[in-house]
Amino acid sequence: MFGGRLLAECGIAALASALTMLRSSYYAVGYAANDVVLIVLWVMASMENPAYIPVAVNFAIFPLNDLYGFISRKKREVLQAA
Repeated sequence: MFGGRLLAECGIAALASALTMLRSSYYAVGYAANDVVLIVLWVMASMENPAYIPVAVNFAIFPLNDLYGFISRKKREVLQAA
């Protein structure tokens, strides 16, 4: 069971990194998907040990940063195209 989660995490992280390397504006979507996997994993861990709740909350904030990066990148693309 753990191996499947680890494989999903590594695959999504590799996709996000590749999109960043290729300078795609959709890199933030890859990182947001990675954040969702991490949120699920940390919430599952915090159900067993409540000491992990702050970590789950921290990862729950990351998609907001990814959204900001995506919106900013799209705005910059529009300005550069003009």
